[in-house]
Amino acid sequence: MSISIRIVALLTLLLASLSSYAQDKSYQYQLDGVYPANLPGLSSPQRIKFTLQWNEKDQFIKGVYSDSFFTTSSPVTGTTGVLGRVFSIRLPRILQNVSQLSLTSANGTVMVFMKDVTEMTVDQANIQANVVTKIDYVPEPESTCEDCGLYMGTISEVGDSKNQCNLPEYGFAMEITKDDRAKFYFYYSESTLGVPDHDLGSFPFAPKQHCGMLVGTSFPPDGCQTLSVKGTFAGSGKEKSFRGKYTITDEKDQENCVYDLVLERKQI
Repeated sequence: MSISIRIVALLTLLLASLSSYAQDKSYQYQLDGVYPANLPGLSSPQRIKFTLQWNEKDQFIKGVYSDSFFTTSSPVTGTTGVLGRVFSIRLPRILQNVSQLSLTSANGTVMVFMKDVTEMTVDQANIQANVVTKIDYVPEPESTCEDCGLYMGTISEVGDSKNQCNLPEYGFAMEITKDDRAKFYFYYSESTLGVPDHDLGSFPFAPKQHCGMLVGTSFPPDGCQTLSVKGTFAGSGKEKSFRGKYTITDEKDQENCVYDLVLERKQI
């Protein structure tokens, strides 16, 4: 079997796995619609059909988004409040200069913002679409996570091969959520809302690709980096700690930054 055929087969398997995950997981809410996209480089506007499925807890949104143009399956985060819902979708690749989507939904009106790597709006659309509550929704049992919680402490630079990193040390925190996600926060103070962060992806830690601007670094905004965390947990309860290293590697020239992490759990 040729290399190209093997690559196609692996990509097909990956997409099938993502699609299966989206179908197997039970979501409480769904939003379907079609929005126009007049993007640079296209000979004519696209009519993009999309499906958004999600769950809500403590005003936070977690779900999955798919459409007929940008992505077959991408994770969704967001918030809900008295003024409606706000959704954020990071796309798996840059397409027609669009790297992320932002949707707002309120009273049957949906605003779609197509943004580039600098979060500037490339195009936007206003459509009518209603949120549907799914009657077949089955809540997932509460999961237990021994390492979950918010950890605070120090992040210290030990290597920067091209002087491209200057991560803020003030208010540094690491969060591991019960839905197996991990993030680093900078300038944390009592709340993670609106705080600059590095999204580390799934937990347990695995190398995560990030494309676009990265807080505290000067890597080109049109490039991608690999974010890697390695370390060990010790203790239990409020005495839980983490010691490890955080490495940011630019995928184009393989230049990297390395940081030591010394963290203590503050809440479970």
